[in-house]
Amino acid sequence: MEINRETFPVAAMCQVLRVSSSGCYAWRNRRTSQAGSARARANDAPAVEVRAIHKQNKQRYGSRKMRLELIRLGRRANHKRVARLMRENGLLSRRVRRRKVTTDGAHSLPVAPHALNREFTATQPNRTWVSDITHVPTREGWLYLAVVMDWFA
Repeated sequence: MEINRETFPVAAMCQVLRVSSSGCYAWRNRRTSQAGSARARANDAPAVEVRAIHKQNKQRYGSRKMRLELIRLGRRANHKRVARLMRENGLLSRRVRRRKVTTDGAHSLPVAPHALNREFTATQPNRTWVSDITHVPTREGWLYLAVVMDWFA
């Protein structure tokens, strides 16, 4: 309505949009006379800090850690307010994926000797064979891949 105010009368636009003209004028005056409500003004400073902390910590802090960080900085922080500020600013915590431990070196089982003795050059074929095993995640679950190859190749 503000954009088309020069072209169309406010009363006509209010009638077409089915809003009261008094409400339209009140909204316009409220917007220009105040920079938002007292609560909105009170949320501006913490919102800036929350955005800065979120960026500093690689977007990994959720509302709980964010609240603790604000308290550590000497700011008053309510967990609900911090969560709301993060939600309103579109700040989501990026979850760090934990690596699944697939091997356990702390066992009493026999370990194969290291036959290459850190000499990784092969002079002729069929003299040195090496192998490795790994796991691959699939939709069906983990599949294991074992590779055996001639080191000369």
